[in-house]
Amino acid sequence: MSFTPSNEISLSDQFLTIELQLSTQMKALRYNQHVAYIYDPVEYAYNLHAQFTRKFCQSAKKILFLGMNPGPWGMSQTGVPFGEVKVVRDWMRLSGEVGHPIKEHPSRPVLGLACHRSEISGRKFWGLFQELCKEPQHFFQHAFVYNYCPLAFLSSSGKNITPAEFKEMERRRLEKFDWLEMVTNGGADGSISDCNYMSSKSIGDQGGEGSGRDETSKRIEACRSLLKLRWHDDNRTCALTSQADERKLMNQICDEALCKIITLLQVQMIIGLGKFAEKRASLAIKEYQLDNIKVHKRVVSIPHPSPRNFMVKDWNQEATLQLIRLQIIDCFTPSSNST
Repeated sequence: MSFTPSNEISLSDQFLTIELQLSTQMKALRYNQHVAYIYDPVEYAYNLHAQFTRKFCQSAKKILFLGMNPGPWGMSQTGVPFGEVKVVRDWMRLSGEVGHPIKEHPSRPVLGLACHRSEISGRKFWGLFQELCKEPQHFFQHAFVYNYCPLAFLSSSGKNITPAEFKEMERRRLEKFDWLEMVTNGGADGSISDCNYMSSKSIGDQGGEGSGRDETSKRIEACRSLLKLRWHDDNRTCALTSQADERKLMNQICDEALCKIITLLQVQMIIGLGKFAEKRASLAIKEYQLDNIKVHKRVVSIPHPSPRNFMVKDWNQEATLQLIRLQIIDCFTPSSNST
């Protein structure tokens, strides 16, 4: 990573440049077949997003709260991380028009500040800091919020897909792949005859004691092994391996951008909202050898405020207790911020 903050360009504009570069790189990638819609609020909600950044990110930040990616009723609507509409409009006092993604799901329309749906994660997250800080400047004096991935991903049904779910989707696809169909018919385009050859070699002439089912099972396993290991077939990238490769590339791009943000803001502590964000931050810092944060000591997490996080019964209480344990609760109280 080659990045040195500029003294001639405002910190907020440098922040926005990193984000715009990141979103451009991310949109150039290919994503798995589950992703039917991609929303880029940094682009179509740039007006509000830039207002948010320029208003609240003008100086170094001790603490960076790290989310995964935009939610359909939060940042996808407002351009603000965890951007519950009422919080953005009434507490942060931001206003303006929001555009639309290139391809929009009919059940997930982008309405900007006119959206009446509530982002539960954002309502919980910002609700806690409204209670602690009273005014937004008391939160942003020491902290900022940033998403690891700038894009929102939706399935054809409109289901939100997070970056944390990509690896699991690849695993499921591998498990559900119709190996029997491939072995029996040679695949949809007949391109895996070498799988049949390899599997027949692995079975060999073992006599007639094994049943037809046993031979088929062995052939399937041989084909599975070959496809897992092979990266190319007749100059075409194998879908099962290319998806994993794209995911790794996505992580590399997001890791580098995150480390630029950490360097720019002179962050001393990263608080991942959930374990995925904590893990990615730790790996990124280790990869790019950032000296101002000690991995496993200054990269921590609080539970993700998502309603899908069924393990957390009282998010406000658990998050507050973690802030106390980290000895940073005073950073979010008006009395300490005024001194």
